[in-house]
Amino acid sequence: MDFIRNFSPSFDSVNLRIPLEKVKIVNPSLEHTWITQKENTGTGEVISDGASETRTYKHKSEDKPGIVVEYRFKDQFTKEQVTIPFLTLCFTSKILQGRYQEGINSDTIELVYNEIMNQGQVSFGLDDFLKGECTNVDIKKDFKAEKESIKEVFRLLKRNAKTHVQADRGVREFGKRDNFGFQFNDRTIQSPKEAPYLKIYSKELELPKRSGEFHREYLEGFDIRDVYRVEATIKNKQHFKSFGIEDTSLVNLLALSEDRMNEMISETLKANLQGNRLIGK
Repeated sequence: MDFIRNFSPSFDSVNLRIPLEKVKIVNPSLEHTWITQKENTGTGEVISDGASETRTYKHKSEDKPGIVVEYRFKDQFTKEQVTIPFLTLCFTSKILQGRYQEGINSDTIELVYNEIMNQGQVSFGLDDFLKGECTNVDIKKDFKAEKESIKEVFRLLKRNAKTHVQADRGVREFGKRDNFGFQFNDRTIQSPKEAPYLKIYSKELELPKRSGEFHREYLEGFDIRDVYRVEATIKNKQHFKSFGIEDTSLVNLLALSEDRMNEMISETLKANLQGNRLIGK
């Protein structure tokens, strides 16, 4: 669809796992905040014996508003169904600060790595970072459009959307003072191939209203008038396989072409439409 092809796609957020044996713990308090659940990264299924406590450490940079990295220590099943400990890092493109709008891509990934290292929580090599396996990846694309045009797009999407009875599926519209947009399904949905999460929303409203301190610090003066964003979440390894992607390492995802990423957004959209297509006026 032409309305999502105005700017280059990139990644907005990533969960990335690295074998713990490749990681040096710099902040010793992290060793007391390990997540002890087990996760199958192929299916996303979480297994717990009920006795262990799940904990996460979020590092918020005091002098860099809006920059948050989540550190999780998990025992995870490999594809061979062997359980080994991993560090999982959860980060967003806000970590790029003034280059936020570029998103996470091959040009900005070293900035992401350097910022994580500068937080002083853990240490690992750039190569190990690039080899890390990714889940819960948001592909984003910004585009410009007039509000009336977007309203018409939302009307068509709603008319053509698949109907669901489950509470976590279906169309959601929002038109609040701090945001304006449209989404399919809940982000936490457990059947991403059948009902994938996709959201379209106004960056002109959302960014200064919901991330005001970050916006004032790093993006003051950027022209975001009539800018909208479409985000599609690729949840896990099985979801990536449905797009023909077997290798979910960060380095491989960064090598995806713009055309392929555009196709993944479009395929996610079509998966939520009746007959996998949008019928016009």
